[in-house]
Amino acid sequence: DIEELSKIRFRYVILDEAQYIKNWTTSTAKSAKQLKADHRLALSGTPVENHIVDLWAIFDFLAPGFMGKLSEFQKNYIRPIEEGDQAALEALRARVRPFIMRRKKEDVASELPPKTEQTIFVQFEKAQLGLYNRILKAARSEIQGRVEELGLEKSQMTILAALTRLRQVATDPRLLGLPEGSSVPPSAKMEAFRELISDVVGSGRKALVFSQFVSMQKLICEALDELGIEYVWLHGGTKNRDELITRFQRDDGPPVFVISLKAGGSGLTLTQADTVIHYDPWWNPAVEDQATDRAHRIGQEKPVMVYRLVVEHTVEQSMVELGQEKRKVAEQAIGRDDAVGKKLTMEDVEKLLTTPVGGSAAWDDED
Repeated sequence: DIEELSKIRFRYVILDEAQYIKNWTTSTAKSAKQLKADHRLALSGTPVENHIVDLWAIFDFLAPGFMGKLSEFQKNYIRPIEEGDQAALEALRARVRPFIMRRKKEDVASELPPKTEQTIFVQFEKAQLGLYNRILKAARSEIQGRVEELGLEKSQMTILAALTRLRQVATDPRLLGLPEGSSVPPSAKMEAFRELISDVVGSGRKALVFSQFVSMQKLICEALDELGIEYVWLHGGTKNRDELITRFQRDDGPPVFVISLKAGGSGLTLTQADTVIHYDPWWNPAVEDQATDRAHRIGQEKPVMVYRLVVEHTVEQSMVELGQEKRKVAEQAIGRDDAVGKKLTMEDVEKLLTTPVGGSAAWDDED
């Protein structure tokens, strides 16, 4: 409707979930910026969702030109901050802070019950360990060759594809789609999940289970079927979203809600759940936090338990540690504990790929 809406002079234009315009090239962002208004506000729990440039995109809506052109913002802030320049970080903070009104959840919802978080570290069995190390060795070789040929900047997709394969084998080897007849080892994490969800449901609690892989969500649902546990499933293709939410929120509703992190990470209130399980870690802890807040929000009366399943000494553990480092930058920039992503550096790649289970952490080891 932007053609009609752009003709109207509004007194206020207010964006809720303003991080949705973080990609300034999308029609959503371009349309929002065409709206005419005397005053503009942006509301967001994650103003820096993936990268510091997200902040530029929101300010380009709020006050076009205030942060300069994107190229200037990259030159003056992004590149220096990525290189560890504290002065640039402080300069960015000084520029944006006067325009940010920050409210922490604990300040405005002091009646919320406590939230306890626990990371459950899972260890591979021998067969899954062997498969992981073989794929890790192939990933190292592939990435090194690609970087030597094209450079790091043009190798990002190769790196991400390799990291995804490693995440899949850590999550459940069935996700790899190995040729028919191949030996597929059982998933140590799935066994840990089956035990955890049985304990949760057996003690009368209700749980949200998040995963980003649709194929993994299907396997989780199959496991719940085998355990005889009733559930509802929300993913990107779900049409009856409201019906599922209403069903789960009933006192006698299903005890488990399997949710795609992308489809259900925001905009839901699921206070019947007092347990949140993150089956696989995400690059950006802020997105996980938003997903957790589907249960830990106003209306929740029970203490909330949050579990993260992480396979020890794998790319998953490295992701969690890397995400914690990235969080610090945004906290300093805008005083908000959100994750800041950046383009992967070679140092980041090495951290992600040099922790083979049961072996040396050197790039040239032979295991």
